[in-house]
Formats: sequence, C-alpha cells, structure tokens
Amino acid sequence: INLKYLKKLGSFAFLLSGLYSLLFYKKTSYRMYINDTYMREKCLMIVFGICKYSGGGLRITKKPDPIDGLLDITIVKNFSILDLFFNLPKLYNGNIVHHKKVVTYKAKEITITNNYKSIIEADGEIVGYDSLKVTILQEAIQFVINKR
Repeated sequence: INLKYLKKLGSFAFLLSGLYSLLFYKKTSYRMYINDTYMREKCLMIVFGICKYSGGGLRITKKPDPIDGLLDITIVKNFSILDLFFNLPKLYNGNIVHHKKVVTYKAKEITITNNYKSIIEADGEIVGYDSLKVTILQEAIQFVINKR
C-alpha cells in the first residue's frame, strides 16, 4: 500500500491500518516500566500522550489533562477483529477506556524495553524500533488560548 495515498485518507487511514494490523499482526508481549513498576503485557497497542485525541481523531486516553504533568497511557490488550468491530464507535467517543481488555494509567514516565519485533510510531511517523523511554518535562510548553 502506498503510504502517501494512505495519508490522503486522513482518519480513515488509521481505521484501515488498524484493521490490517488485527488481521496480520501477531500481538507482542511488551516489557515495560510505568513509573517504576515493571509489567509485561501481550497487547495490540500502547498509546500515550497528554491530549484528548490520538491519530485520526481516536479518543483512547482516559481523562487527559495537558497541564497535570502526567502522561495518559492506554494499553489495548489482546483485541480481536470482533472486539474492534463491536467497539469501533467507542474508539471515537472515548468509551473504549472502559472495555475489559483496555487498561489506563497516569504516570510521569514510561519505558518500553527490548521489544525487537515492535515499530515505534510518533504522530503517524515511524521513529524507531526496539526500546523507548518517554518522560514529561513539566511546564516545558506554553499554551496560548483564545477565549472568545
């Protein structure tokens, strides 16, 4: 599939890639530390951020707050194609965080280690493989809000 063509599809591209992943991707057992707590999870994806929306308008973080100094982390565990099909609206309205195969955390940092079969994506772009450490820099970005 041509990546430039997919980007033109906008949020629909995220849905297509998600369906493709469910059909052909073997879920990976990830080793990670959230803050200093070690865990190992077999999952479809790990999403983290500080804002309400993820790629393509997905809402898969629970009560994100861009000024609380914490990452909002969502782990989508062993989802099947049927799980996705029956919960598709919940991916866009934010209710997916209440699914029994989804867990959420608030943390200052997440470290994912030695995941040799993993692709690391940031804002839709592949940024690496294997391991990743993400931390919050408190008050590093100033927001300007236009109140009308």
